[in-house]
Amino acid sequence: MKNLKIAIWTLACGMVFASCENTNENPVKQRGENVVPLFEFTSAPVFTTELETTAVEFTVSLDEGDNVDKASIEVTYNGENATIMEEISSLPANVTLKAKDIIDQMGLNKDSVLAGDVFTMYVLTTKGGKTTRSIAAANIKIVCAFDSDLTQGDYDVVSEDWEAKGSVVLAADPANPYKIYVEGLNDLDGVSGKDEVFFEIDPDSYEISNRNVFVLSEDLDADWGTEGYGSYTYKIVSGNYNSCTGSFTVLFNIYCDAGDFGNYSFDFTPAE
Repeated sequence: MKNLKIAIWTLACGMVFASCENTNENPVKQRGENVVPLFEFTSAPVFTTELETTAVEFTVSLDEGDNVDKASIEVTYNGENATIMEEISSLPANVTLKAKDIIDQMGLNKDSVLAGDVFTMYVLTTKGGKTTRSIAAANIKIVCAFDSDLTQGDYDVVSEDWEAKGSVVLAADPANPYKIYVEGLNDLDGVSGKDEVFFEIDPDSYEISNRNVFVLSEDLDADWGTEGYGSYTYKIVSGNYNSCTGSFTVLFNIYCDAGDFGNYSFDFTPAE
């Protein structure tokens, strides 16, 4: 495996990446036919399966110079059952949507709303007697409530693109259940560094919130027999924790003193 990784690094060093121009434009607004409201979540855009108490918060505003007569918040459930949840008389506005209120107003059976379901939020605006749905939308996913027992124990680890496979042990920090220590990740690459890798789970979004850098080996010459390859390092780029299954998906940037190997995705799944 070490020869493959050295080859990947060599190839990556010779590649030239072209930048892409962002052409995400709004032709509707350019024609002056619609006002596009802006909304920004001030809490994570998720509901937990504790539907009686979970909610999301966001702000709705307009670009400078835009104006509307009124605005409304519309929500669908799994793409259906569109329901107006709230009327907004003036913008900007701070809005809180409770899962319980949405379920009640849609006439849903609470027991039928499951993890993995999606509520989609739209902002409708009325101007000059014409009401339009904004092209801007946001998905609010249903996720399982956090259970610390699902973040610990023996885990299988697989990275298809890094061609790594093995086992690790996860353990929560006694003082912080959202900080998860990873023991054995260095064994996947056959390196001799310390077990210092940890994941920090955002308690609202369940994203891996830390972007820490972990040196898995100070001397790849001793580990792999590759002269000049020191400070073999994993840096967390992004990641997510699945609160229903206890699995993690983490994107690492892997590099050493000689250069950058690239970004690689790792799946951590509870061992059966």
